[in-house]
Amino acid sequence: MTIATPTAVDSTTYVKDVQDAVLTNIKKGQEAFLSVLTDWNQLISSHGQTLPSFPVSEFVKDLPTPRAIVANAFDFTGAVLASQRDFAEKVLASLEK
Repeated sequence: MTIATPTAVDSTTYVKDVQDAVLTNIKKGQEAFLSVLTDWNQLISSHGQTLPSFPVSEFVKDLPTPRAIVANAFDFTGAVLASQRDFAEKVLASLEK
């Protein structure tokens, strides 16, 4: 019996296939969550239910919107990831000299 030794190409293809499968399942989960959220929102809206009004202090009015918080968090995360990639590429380049 001969056991095949995986090649770099086989390993790269396998890793890419796993990554694609993970991303596909993440997207499916996100789509399912959004579907449930949309249905829930439509159900609540169709029954005329609304949240009660609360007095809002001046402090709260100065806070960023949820959309701005999410945008800022992802912008920062993207910058950190880009910095890490640049660093990793420089490390590899220094080892190749």
